[in-house]
Amino acid sequence: MQQITSNDVSNNSLVALLFHQHAQAILIYLHRYISSKEDADDILVEVFLAALENRTLLTLSDDQQRSWLKKVAHNKAIDYRRSAAFRLKAPLIRLPICFQTMSAMLLNRLSCGMKMRLNFAKG
Repeated sequence: MQQITSNDVSNNSLVALLFHQHAQAILIYLHRYISSKEDADDILVEVFLAALENRTLLTLSDDQQRSWLKKVAHNKAIDYRRSAAFRLKAPLIRLPICFQTMSAMLLNRLSCGMKMRLNFAKG
């Protein structure tokens, strides 16, 4: 079990203060890149979790802290857009229909090719 020190408490207090001051602006910033409200909220939480883990955040000035938070938000938004979660997904209901249609088309082409070969072989 990890022992909580006064430094941890002050870091948590700082992050809570930073969240109170900057969360809304960072969320608006994230919405520029991410249209899903839920995904933007998740990334906002990740930004402030990263702030909790950063020991040097206490030593930065207010402007540097704000810049750091925006940079982390920007990087996490880019990571999200690169991830599979952002890529277009087909609804699961439509997948079997697509596969059935493709299978039928392939079987039809194979059948036509086989018929032509059989007719050619028969002479």
